[in-house]
Amino acid sequence: MNTGPSSNCWVVLIALARLLGDPSALTPANSGYEIRTVQEILKAASRMDGARVEVRGKIRSGFETSIFGDDSTPRCIWLKFERSKCAVVNGKRPGEGCLELLDRLSKPLPAASGGSTLFELDHIIVRGVVLTVRRDIKYSKSLPKSVRVGFGHLGAYPAEVRVEEVEMENLP
Repeated sequence: MNTGPSSNCWVVLIALARLLGDPSALTPANSGYEIRTVQEILKAASRMDGARVEVRGKIRSGFETSIFGDDSTPRCIWLKFERSKCAVVNGKRPGEGCLELLDRLSKPLPAASGGSTLFELDHIIVRGVVLTVRRDIKYSKSLPKSVRVGFGHLGAYPAEVRVEEVEMENLP
């Protein structure tokens, strides 16, 4: 049995790996965010409330709409952009505000969508804090969770991400 220094290194590395957990759940560039899908956020809503996450997918935005979706589920989550608290982290204009990016890159949906004023941005990475519980409304404990108000327009979305960063593949 080898008890030299190299075997001690392996013991330390294994212990460190177990202590840190799954490294694939953290982004390499910004280790404060867990990489998640929309489905993972919605399935583990109580655990995800308050979590800092990174999700990849598509933004749909326009009149009374600011939603995010991905291929993991047909359901969407609401995005909340606060003008002074969200920045673009790549492209030719790092530090540009998220709302300015959306305005600059917005493309109307095809006419087949009924002439909608919505636009889509695909291949987007959004980082921010998940909310799955509304803190601005107090409910009676007798009211079932199924009838409680969600997020976004008409309270129709089960979760919200307060966006801190936006990154887009091949951002101009």
